[in-house]
Amino acid sequence: MLTIRLATLEDYPRIDELFDDARSYMASIGNTTQWTNGFPDSSCLDEALSKNEAFVCCKDDLVVGVFVVSPYEPAYHQLDGQWSADRDYAVIHRLATAPGYGAGQFIFRHVMDQHDYVRVDTHRANKPMIHIMEKLGFKYIGVVMYDRPGGDGERVCYDWMRSK
Repeated sequence: MLTIRLATLEDYPRIDELFDDARSYMASIGNTTQWTNGFPDSSCLDEALSKNEAFVCCKDDLVVGVFVVSPYEPAYHQLDGQWSADRDYAVIHRLATAPGYGAGQFIFRHVMDQHDYVRVDTHRANKPMIHIMEKLGFKYIGVVMYDRPGGDGERVCYDWMRSK
């Protein structure tokens, strides 16, 4: 059974493994510019950890996923598109999972259970994440740009709102 809990500093070595494996997997499927040059690593979770926004997904005692859920993303003000709503939201960032556990969908469903409105962005070449989002009812909204080394900062944006 999969569970979600707050991440801890003790999880950092395993989180770094997940990030390293995710970078390798993304490169193997043609997504060579989303996560590069060792980014992200566990140190980029420090602020999220201090705000109780960094989480891990576990199968028994094994960490099989990591993600951040925060209440705001500044880059979303420069969206080339239109969000479904202009209200409070949760944003998912830094999602990485081990293969074979179903952790990606489990994490998304967990966040969707906890929040009425969720926003996400990812690289256009991140087909596995886009597939999960579309399967779970997320809607393509538009494009946002991040300042990234190498200039590949374009991210496609999706959102989901709970039906009332």
